[in-house]
Amino acid sequence: MRNAVIKGIVGAVNNIGLRKKLYTSLLVFIFIPLLVFGYYLYDKFSARLIDQFEYTAGQAFEQTAGYLEYKIFNVNSIANIVMMESKIQELFKYTPSDKYNESIIQDEYYRDNLNFLYSLERSKDIYRIGLYVPSELVFANERDHFFNWSSLAESGIVERMEENGGKLIWLPSGILDPGHGGQTNLISALCRIRNLGNYHQTLGACRIDLLESDVHDIIARARATPSSLVALVNENGQTITSVGDPQLLAAGLEQQEISDILQEPGEAQVSAKIKIENRHGVLLYKDVKGTDWKLLSFIPDEDMLRTTESVKKETAVFVLVLCVLAYGFAIFISSTITSRIKKLVVQLKQTERGDFKQPVVFRGGHDEIGQLGMKFNHMLGKISDLIEEKYNLGKSVKGAELKALQAQINPHFLYNTLECIRWMTKENKSEEINRLLYLLAKFYRLSLSKGEEVISLRDELEHIKAYVEIQNIRFDDSIQLEIDVPEELLELNLIKLVLQPIVENSILHGILEKENGTGRIQVKAECKGEELELSVTDDGPGIEEEVLKNILNSDKRSRNSGYGIKNVNERIKLYYGSEYGLEYRSVYGEGTTVLIRLPAHGAVL
Repeated sequence: MRNAVIKGIVGAVNNIGLRKKLYTSLLVFIFIPLLVFGYYLYDKFSARLIDQFEYTAGQAFEQTAGYLEYKIFNVNSIANIVMMESKIQELFKYTPSDKYNESIIQDEYYRDNLNFLYSLERSKDIYRIGLYVPSELVFANERDHFFNWSSLAESGIVERMEENGGKLIWLPSGILDPGHGGQTNLISALCRIRNLGNYHQTLGACRIDLLESDVHDIIARARATPSSLVALVNENGQTITSVGDPQLLAAGLEQQEISDILQEPGEAQVSAKIKIENRHGVLLYKDVKGTDWKLLSFIPDEDMLRTTESVKKETAVFVLVLCVLAYGFAIFISSTITSRIKKLVVQLKQTERGDFKQPVVFRGGHDEIGQLGMKFNHMLGKISDLIEEKYNLGKSVKGAELKALQAQINPHFLYNTLECIRWMTKENKSEEINRLLYLLAKFYRLSLSKGEEVISLRDELEHIKAYVEIQNIRFDDSIQLEIDVPEELLELNLIKLVLQPIVENSILHGILEKENGTGRIQVKAECKGEELELSVTDDGPGIEEEVLKNILNSDKRSRNSGYGIKNVNERIKLYYGSEYGLEYRSVYGEGTTVLIRLPAHGAVL
């Protein structure tokens, strides 16, 4: 029975014309590989697009966290200035004694301190700076820049400040009295003001308010898709501000998995696969330095898959076009092969009849099999060219922006300067102390630059002048600073804190490492076409060749460099482009020159 069925199938196939059999075989052996290959291309391109999407989203998240930490750093810097201000110390130590002059004195305290707070508020990062003062002062209930200390003590926040030591505590909107303006969408930072003469005594509190809308705009930069969720949440699960579906955020915060994440430390960016309200996705989270906040970003999987829809359509069109071409090609090949076979049959019949005058000759190997192989290889060549072209088009994917890095001023510099002031105080060097305090204030005023990130070259040079003069007071005028900058270049703009870390490096790892501990630093500037070239040269001991090769690439602090130099180089490239940055030149035993290349127009990209 089985043999009869097989014979019937074979007989039916044998009865089909050769052209149809070749045509069918070609379609089977061409269409199926095309479909499989099309699916393979779609799968590979989709995976690559999703990987690129996750990478881009991670970069945007990291940059947003870095920018937010930079804003927090500014708030901390301003809080430190307030705590160290002598006018504020005098205000909190004031004890009313003369009723006749009391109102006049308090009015002077009020105006002096209010003007000081106004000067700090000019920073674009700050909405308002306030002080919680004793209730005995007549302006304690002013509720704009001055608040009654008793209102803070009754809220239980004082205990939190005491427990937190000298660090800021951050409060969401609605916790503190908004003041006369009635502004309720404020995020506030509180720190206690200590008696500088008795550091364990708390005199009052400083309050720095940020607009919630400003913080909202910052974290919105990390939103990867229109339906993704970004939120700033503290360790107690309270939302500081958020962007996205509030119901989705509320549901997420109720989950134990996210509650655990809020309690665990995580300075580095971490990603995890989670599910919120039946929506699977990726959760990015990271601690915000200087706060008890965590930055969260939830990206639903459907958003990432939506990016592959265009690839799916393009692949389908691509395979369809190839299938149409293959269909026509199969007809052509089957017709060509069968026509030549018919011709061969005619020749064979003539030979059968005894006609040997015209033998079948396939010159150049152009027999049926050779012809089929040649055409098939030609078709594969076309397919390979089309695939290569499509692949090259798919490789044009733009990378995300570099992390916005901001160089930070070394806290040891402030500590050493204050220590120097302390020793001068013991030796009653009042004029030197006055000069040093003036230079220190000027140094930090130029460092803060009213919150601006771009300053003039003139201000940058004034910054390093103040820094070197402070160091000369510490090291007995051992540093000679020479500045050779044409007047017409002084008003060019550049990002701040470019020269100071380099000059600091020249002093600490150059001049001070010489045997006599003295030396010279030269700062020059000149325009070379469309570029502004700054140079900082010291006559220190120089840098060894092996260290010099990796001085801008190493992630670790070395003897001749630090994180500040690497950050300066990365910030320049981030703001102006990869063609700009630092270049080190050094002759060991003679000195070091650092070249800084910037665009001559001084504009930030």
